[in-house]
Amino acid sequence: MDKKLATLRITYDHFAKTRTAAGIVPGADPYLINFLSLVEKLGGCEKQRMAKKVLRVGKVIKEVLNLEHDAKKLSRLLVSSKAAVPHQVYNLISKESPNLLLYLLVYGPQAKVQTRVKNYFTKYLPMRDNLPQSELQALGFKPGPKFDQVIESVFMDQLDGKIKTPQQVTKALRDRAGIKELPPPPPPQVHRHRKSKEVA
Repeated sequence: MDKKLATLRITYDHFAKTRTAAGIVPGADPYLINFLSLVEKLGGCEKQRMAKKVLRVGKVIKEVLNLEHDAKKLSRLLVSSKAAVPHQVYNLISKESPNLLLYLLVYGPQAKVQTRVKNYFTKYLPMRDNLPQSELQALGFKPGPKFDQVIESVFMDQLDGKIKTPQQVTKALRDRAGIKELPPPPPPQVHRHRKSKEVA
């Protein structure tokens, strides 16, 4: 063990938090967050030394040692006016790396920020997995750039609660794709048979 680490009191709670949070952040590497938990009480130079010793890869070292700074920047955005509605939260979070999001779930000091990151994984992504592409195709609209724009706009309104029911989804798809609703079929004709006159 490194002599410098041997003299530190390590916060083991963070290892447990990382293990739990990693279950909802696909693509994140909990090993990197555990490394930060191990060296969190070291100074900057010592963290750099340990990172070179343990992580070795320059790109990975740079990402890990910048996580704290990047997390503070994202946290400020997630509680600002730029994240006033769910679709804005989605757009901000979707641009970030899984490792940064895992770091926020472990180290983020603000409950509001952690809740928004959790919502992204537990609510927003599942909703995106169920976008109505097949329904739009069934309406006769072919895949392409316009198709993607229609689906994306419907998804954003679903996030914001503007579209809730299947009927609202269908109407929004038709309106935004410019598909006219078929007129209702005419009522069935009733044939009236004249009664034959009785012969006196």
